[in-house]
Amino acid sequence: MPSLVTANSMFECTNITKVHFNDEMANFNSVKSGASMFAECSQLTSVKIELNSLVNGEKMFYKSPITTLECPSFDGVLYGQYMFSGTGLTSFTHDLSSLIDGSYIFAETPLTLFDGKLSNVKILDGAFNKNTTLTSFNTDTLDKVESAERAFYNTKINNWCYTLPSLKNGKNMFYGNTTLTSFISSLSSLVKGDGMFTNCKLDGSSVMYIVDSLPSYDDGEVHNIDIGIKNDGLVHISELSEKFVRNPSEVVSVGDVVKVKVIGI
Repeated sequence: MPSLVTANSMFECTNITKVHFNDEMANFNSVKSGASMFAECSQLTSVKIELNSLVNGEKMFYKSPITTLECPSFDGVLYGQYMFSGTGLTSFTHDLSSLIDGSYIFAETPLTLFDGKLSNVKILDGAFNKNTTLTSFNTDTLDKVESAERAFYNTKINNWCYTLPSLKNGKNMFYGNTTLTSFISSLSSLVKGDGMFTNCKLDGSSVMYIVDSLPSYDDGEVHNIDIGIKNDGLVHISELSEKFVRNPSEVVSVGDVVKVKVIGI
């Protein structure tokens, strides 16, 4: 199909069982928009496809029971909202380095492994929402993520070491992740973090974050991280050191990595 550019809803809700020709990859290399192209195909389990020009993959495979996916590249996809949501995929190892909006892209799938690039993604709201089997998450960087509300809700990731310097909305990001025991990151832009770690197994000794700015409070309080409590967490000036501290800047500076422990609620 050398001239097909738009294939929105092309096979939506049909009874196709596979997308490949005699075990060869189906060629849709000219398709730029494939929104809902194979959505809700109740018998579709196997896809071998070339999509080198794809830009819009919104709901492309939404709620189709795909278990086998072979595609040379997804690295041109900019919009992937709900792209693989509700499929049967258990692993994903493709490049998504151009993705900007990945809202609910893998929500409610049986993924156990994600190993792909997400270097330009800005929106990850619900990206892995309710992936209760996801234990391994590997990517290059998440430095551009601005919103990740419910991104890893009810997953099973056990540690986190990716910096999130652009994250503004982390509401319920790891909510219900009962295996998350370690969180090391930068949250210098965080504005909204209600419930970020609610019902996780984190304790105060396993949370580390980078201080990029020190708010000015008369009594020297430093506000920043949310651990599932509906109020700000804070370190009072009297707890910064065993010695007398006149100003928080005597103990912590911009760019410092600070290890905190919850000592009272």
